[in-house]
Amino acid sequence: MPHPQTSAQQVGLRLRLAAIAAFLILPVAAGGQSERITYPWIYSAEAWSLQTTASHKWLNDGAALVWEESAAGIRDGIRRLDPATGRLTPFLGFRDAVLAIAKEDRKAARGAVFPDAIDPTGRRLLYVLAGDLFLVEAEGPRALRITQTPVEEKSARFSPDGERLAFIRENDLWIYEIATGVERRITQDGSKTLLNGTLSWVYWEEIFGRQDLGYWWSDSSRSIAFLQTDESPVGIVNFLDHRTLYPTLLTQRYPKAGTDNPVVRVGIAHPQTDGTRIVWADFGDHTYEYIARVKWLPGGSKIAVSTLNRQQTRLDLFWVDAASGKAEHILTEENDGWVNIHDDLRFLPDGKGFLWASERTGYNHIYLYDMSGKLIRPVTSGDWSIRDSGAVFWLRQAIKAVDAKGEWVYFNALKKSSIEHQLYRAKLDGTAIEEISKEPGSHSISFRKAGDFYLDEFSNARTPPGLSLHRSDGKKLAEIASPRTQLAKSLDLVYPEFFEIPARDGFKMPAYIYKPKDFDPKKKYPLILYGYGGPSAPSVSNSWQGTDLLSDQILLRNGFLVACVDNRSATAKAKKFENTIVGQMYGDSELNDLVDGVRWLKEQPFVDAERVGIWGWSGGGTLTLLGMTNSQEFKAGIAVAAVTRWEYYDTIWGEAAVKRPQDNPEGYARTDLTAHAKNLHGRLLLVHGTYDDNVHIQNAWSFVDALIQANKRFELMIYPMRKHSIADRPARIHLFETMLDFWKRHL
Repeated sequence: MPHPQTSAQQVGLRLRLAAIAAFLILPVAAGGQSERITYPWIYSAEAWSLQTTASHKWLNDGAALVWEESAAGIRDGIRRLDPATGRLTPFLGFRDAVLAIAKEDRKAARGAVFPDAIDPTGRRLLYVLAGDLFLVEAEGPRALRITQTPVEEKSARFSPDGERLAFIRENDLWIYEIATGVERRITQDGSKTLLNGTLSWVYWEEIFGRQDLGYWWSDSSRSIAFLQTDESPVGIVNFLDHRTLYPTLLTQRYPKAGTDNPVVRVGIAHPQTDGTRIVWADFGDHTYEYIARVKWLPGGSKIAVSTLNRQQTRLDLFWVDAASGKAEHILTEENDGWVNIHDDLRFLPDGKGFLWASERTGYNHIYLYDMSGKLIRPVTSGDWSIRDSGAVFWLRQAIKAVDAKGEWVYFNALKKSSIEHQLYRAKLDGTAIEEISKEPGSHSISFRKAGDFYLDEFSNARTPPGLSLHRSDGKKLAEIASPRTQLAKSLDLVYPEFFEIPARDGFKMPAYIYKPKDFDPKKKYPLILYGYGGPSAPSVSNSWQGTDLLSDQILLRNGFLVACVDNRSATAKAKKFENTIVGQMYGDSELNDLVDGVRWLKEQPFVDAERVGIWGWSGGGTLTLLGMTNSQEFKAGIAVAAVTRWEYYDTIWGEAAVKRPQDNPEGYARTDLTAHAKNLHGRLLLVHGTYDDNVHIQNAWSFVDALIQANKRFELMIYPMRKHSIADRPARIHLFETMLDFWKRHL
């Protein structure tokens, strides 16, 4: 889905490794804010260290492994955490792991730094290098190359017992038996258009949140459920690769709004010594468009499967028998707008029932069911929503743990504030709710399986991320990775001020503003407004803002104010606010809130109302063009990777709110920004990557053509063969320096 791309978390491993490399060869900057914070520095290892903290993995024995993907992490390696004592002890050095791989393949070892996976027992690390798989035994360490083929192996994951490894080769699902070194081919019919255990682009992007989760091990490690995808009905998008003497075409299967989707079904594989038996889920007369989720029930005899209809207004949950494939219908969720997919299905022990999240009241809450699908009671209720604080906003998993003995469920929620993610617990009988986390800000919670300890990745707008160990009652036991507050302090940073802006109907929109260190309330400053605006995708958050925070320091230093306002559908406060955009995504609802927000800001005595700019990335680029073609509030704007016509975007995200073009032609016409290009007001910089496989560059070309037809002047910056994130370090530096130059010239 189109989404904001400016946070460090979304730049990805490619940029992280570039930053580490830069750290190893560049001197560390010194001095105050004016000397130190530059765009090259923002994309350096030192700056990266300010916005990251330790990663971790809970093991089957209840301990955790902790490491950091940074230059410092390379030095410290992986450490083992005993939650009972809070002690960290050395476990494995990354350099030792790489040296072990080098004994197997020196060339492959050059690309090895951090492992791609760690097995649940902690005995082995997995590296995927140049399309081949390597295991590193922690004891020793000793490396073993397990594949050496001319084709790519990918999406490898350990079984729960750590004894097997599943992976994808040429769109077939394979299993590797670690003890014997035997490979088993589970599926036999993979092809360019028939995918087994690996996802099509639209499922990878929209349903599984940019994770190739196309198969699921049973708890016993004996069976695997998987998706089989037929992409042959899906249309093809072409990209021109200029990097060869004769430019070549690269292709992508991409279902655009109103066109055919991939056809997906669920298989359950039972590998045996004499072959593999595959059972296909049988839903009887039930028809569906999308497989939304697959999860094994405790005991391994059934899987839970949820399906969506094409309109995404109905989600059905089934238990599917793993032996026969027969599906039993459990419950139905319906919504007049669309049903949000979530991972908040939690089973109680001994078959006593399950917990399920629903937005049926207009707010997201937890409900208790028996195993037949009969509703027992709501567990939480009120004018607030449970909400996760994950890396991407469309992955929803607010439930963090269930204490069946104490009859508590632990979850993240926006109960205290819509801009904070706090940890709470509620009694399963719905009689009590308690706040567990205390510090204002964002708490990303990970419980160990027993539910008695958790790790809290915490930050707020003034505190970089850190990791701490807690008991289930919230008592802090140990600081695992301290926030780098000294580095932040040395930068002399300016932090955002949070407040609310009333919309025309009184709705309170969350907002923030940055003011320069030497702010003079008697002066008038030009203001740059950042926005995203997508449904339940807030930009205003009391959490560490990473590269956004650092980039904004440069704007402040150059005399600009920086602000952001979340329109109501973006706040994630409630489904009922999200549904205000049904039929017109990035239409009248978002526009009215945007105009109300910017007009309120213009009324402030320190804002120069004649010098207000707007910018955004992806959906934020769309919001920028909406504001600049449907109002006269902005003197200048920058739209990066913007959707300009929803017909050009994918089925799942585009049709959720706007439905199919053939069913809602009026909505598509109203939100067609190319039709409004003739009304452009203010100076515009358009930015796009030619290999953007998310928001295709035809969006930019169509808008450019409409501007030319209307004889409208504009600026254009194209990044050859860059994807949606424009993620490599040189391109990022170039982009943000180009943006700064644009603001200086036009504001």
